[in-house]
Amino acid sequence: MKVIFLDKKNNYIEILPESLDDLWHISKILDIGDIVKGNSERKIKPTNNYQKPFRLKIFVELEVSKVEFSASKDLLRISGKIVSGYPEEYIEVGAFHTLDLLPGVLLKLKKQRLYDWQIEKIKRTQNPKKKLYVLLIDDESAEFYLLKDFSKELIAKISLERSGKRFGQQSQASYKELKMLIDNHKPNILVIAGPGFEKEILYKFLMENSFKQKVVLVSTSCIGETGINELMQNESFLKEIGQMEILEETNLIEKFFEYLGKSKPVAYSLQDVEKAASLGAIDILLVSDSFFHKERDSLEMIFERVEDKGGKIRIISSECEAKKKLDSVGGIAAFLRFPISY
Repeated sequence: MKVIFLDKKNNYIEILPESLDDLWHISKILDIGDIVKGNSERKIKPTNNYQKPFRLKIFVELEVSKVEFSASKDLLRISGKIVSGYPEEYIEVGAFHTLDLLPGVLLKLKKQRLYDWQIEKIKRTQNPKKKLYVLLIDDESAEFYLLKDFSKELIAKISLERSGKRFGQQSQASYKELKMLIDNHKPNILVIAGPGFEKEILYKFLMENSFKQKVVLVSTSCIGETGINELMQNESFLKEIGQMEILEETNLIEKFFEYLGKSKPVAYSLQDVEKAASLGAIDILLVSDSFFHKERDSLEMIFERVEDKGGKIRIISSECEAKKKLDSVGGIAAFLRFPISY
């Protein structure tokens, strides 16, 4: 993602998404009532009954009423009322329109308030990420995944059928099949994870067969969904792939529960956090993304008060496994500068 222009004072930003991941990140910072500007197409019905309807390229300014991210269609759909646009003779102010944002298409965004946490989120996505492939393997099967910011995609699952007198030949055939699968996707970094020694054996096979890409080995107790979740909590893995954000979020949540257990100044629940924010007591505010999207209107005033008093806001993503612990206390929590009474 590229930030083309940023004017924090006037809550204005121009963004150029470069990937599907970028579109997903943009969807997280768009709010109802924001104004977006961009190129689009509109079906025009001629006043003359003898002419057929036609599609015309237009430039529109919309007041956002709905945001829909579609991974299957590789686009972000932004719907709302038309505020202005051109050619003026074909723009119906007040009519509803949908702007389809694709990678490589510039988005101009005027927010009601551009928060520091939103700017930081955008800036963290500016460095292009390399595709991350993960191979989970045990002594029975192997699973090959592509990890994305918004999801994990299972590309292939291969059974490792090895038994009897032809065990050695079957192992070699399985490894060759896996290497062919990996080579076809040309990973910059390959993570091989799983229980036991199977990952080390596969790693040795790859090195002996001219595999040039970087390989990271990580131990997990199993493969499958549980194995992926373990991987996303592994500190050495997160450091290796540059996903420090998830590690930081996990550490903050763990620190909150440690403080809670020691009766240090913290707050949780919307009501208690609202009071802490009104007193200027919040140093760091943690909000799960699911709670954020559910209670966006209620959080608006809290966010303003926290940032106006120099506090920090972290929206905890679904990719962070520790988010479940935050959700267990209502999806919102805060570290306080000083204790308050409720």
